[in-house]
Amino acid sequence: FDLFLDPSAATCPTLVAVIKEYGVKAVEEATKRMTQQTPAKALRILSLLREVGNDRSIPLLKELYACDDYTVKKEVLEILFFAHPPDAVHLLQTSLSSPNAQTLQEAVCLTILFEVSELMGQLMALFKTFYIRETDTILNELIVRQLCRSGHSWAVPYLETIAAVRLTLSPRRLSLVKEILFASLENFRRQDVQALLE
Repeated sequence: FDLFLDPSAATCPTLVAVIKEYGVKAVEEATKRMTQQTPAKALRILSLLREVGNDRSIPLLKELYACDDYTVKKEVLEILFFAHPPDAVHLLQTSLSSPNAQTLQEAVCLTILFEVSELMGQLMALFKTFYIRETDTILNELIVRQLCRSGHSWAVPYLETIAAVRLTLSPRRLSLVKEILFASLENFRRQDVQALLE
């Protein structure tokens, strides 16, 4: 197991196959080795959980989500959305309320990436329009860029809501975000964003 978790060692299919044979015991062994895992080791554990994980591995997945690494968080959510969506939604919901700027920004990106419609109301409430501070501008731009990057039609109503905002005490900052929005519509089908282009 130590060889499997060693990021400097190449992943050997035979070794992975042997570990998979242990099933639940492999998950238990991974749990024992969770203390101060590096992102590279966490990703190795996640690759194992994709193969042998079950409901008993959900606490371990939640613990891995606390890792200070975006890729690890993304992998955890991919597994949870497949295995147990409510837990994935709860983790994101908590992160969207985080006072930590990095955690919040990562949650915004992941909520849009996984198209978590039930959290979009909470996410859009983070978009400031009336009085926009500099820190708000950073988050506003991130939300717009991520929505535009998705290129999916489900994101268009949120962009239309942003584009329709007129009342603000920060016209320059709001205008900047709208410029980003209109300059980033190439990822969408024209018919989906026709109303925005008119």
